[in-house]
Formats: sequence, structure tokens, C-alpha cells
Amino acid sequence: MRSILLRTSCAATSASRIHSGASVIEIDAAQPARADETGAEAAEIAAAFAAVRDSYRMTDLNGEIDALDARVSGKIQLSLYAAVQALLLDRIIWFLRNAPLKQGLAGIVAHYRAGIEATERKLDAILAADAREGFESRAAELVSEHVPAALARRIARLPLLAAATDVILIADQAKSPVESAAETYFAVREFLRLDSVGKAAREIDV
Repeated sequence: MRSILLRTSCAATSASRIHSGASVIEIDAAQPARADETGAEAAEIAAAFAAVRDSYRMTDLNGEIDALDARVSGKIQLSLYAAVQALLLDRIIWFLRNAPLKQGLAGIVAHYRAGIEATERKLDAILAADAREGFESRAAELVSEHVPAALARRIARLPLLAAATDVILIADQAKSPVESAAETYFAVREFLRLDSVGKAAREIDV
């Protein structure tokens, strides 16, 4: 099974390509609005792509999924790649809109990677019961399909970790520790039932 390659050569070509399994997602530089409403150029998309990939350590994560060849079903393996791809595409848009990409990737990646990892370490202590139940259920489902427990938990956390970049932004603006911002963010998210609102919105036919 071929993984998401998580490579890009936008700076040298006219398009950004993300490979996942047998499919190719292509963002044409001639029509950047397809990638983002901000009208990002190819070089900006490439930078955002690299920032997400490296901040979330997606190359390592895809390597772990690659290692499951012949150990799990093709359907399950593809679902793991799809979970990584969903986070990747979602956060590319976020980084285009919110991260100072022109300041250089090294500092951005170091900053966001540290914040993402701090948020992940805090999750078990701050998740509300419903969110924890959903996370544990997904992890258990993957383990039952022979996905190693540690990888299963990482994949199950990905939808929650999408919020880590917002947590980091809040921490930066409030000049507070990421752990404190994460606790506040997830408490407010639970109080306002934002997950339920988002789920209902996605189910609306338009």
C-alpha cells in the first residue's frame, strides 16, 4: 500500500500534488482559489503543506501506517491514510490564513510542533466525557482490526488535534502556556457543544 508521500515541489512546478493511496490531489497554481479562498499562490500552498506535514510529524505517522502492509486489511489501512489526509488538507487552509509563513518554516514548525505535542499530552486530562468516549471507541475499533494500540490512539486523536493550532494561537495572543489555553479551549468547546453543532452543520444538504 502506498502512503501519502507528503512531498511537494511547488516552488519548481506549476502544481502542488498530494498522493494518497492510488489517488492524487492536485492544486493547480493557475487556479489557486481552488485551494483557498484567500487566493494563495503555489509557493504559499507548498509552504503551508510543509508546515502542516512537519508540525504534525505526518511523515513518521505515514511510515507507521506503511508498516501495516499485510498486517491489516486494505480497507483499514486506507482509512488510516484518509484520517491523516483529512487533517492535512484542513490544516493547510488554517496555516494559509493564520501562520506567518513568510517568516520561514523552521521557526514555525518548531513552534507549532511543540504546541501540538503539549496539547496532545494534555488531552486525556481535559477531554469531556462524550469526547473521551468517542476517542476511546475509535481507538478500540482500530485495535480490534489489528492496528497497534499506540498508533490506533494517535489516529483516533487526530480530529481532536486539529484544534491544537487554534489552542496555540490563543496561547500566543494571551501570552499563556499552551496547556492552560488547551484546558480553557476544550472546556468552552464542550460548554457550547461546538462538536454537536459542527456535526449537525455538516449533515445539512445544500
